[in-house]
Amino acid sequence: MSQESSTPPRPLHANTASSTPVCEHCGACIDANEWYPVETETAEDGTLLFHSFCSDRCRSAPEQ
Repeated sequence: MSQESSTPPRPLHANTASSTPVCEHCGACIDANEWYPVETETAEDGTLLFHSFCSDRCRSAPEQ
């Protein structure tokens, strides 16, 4: 019988409830008390990733 970790690995560049969100495009800190745009992505292992952005402009900017 194999033992699996009960804590899933933390994906890179993904914000968590315990962290201060930062913009995926420019790296600016985001005030979590205010509305901000997000996008979601499903990782290969089925984990749902949230990508936070400080503005609609950063959300629509081309990836670097």
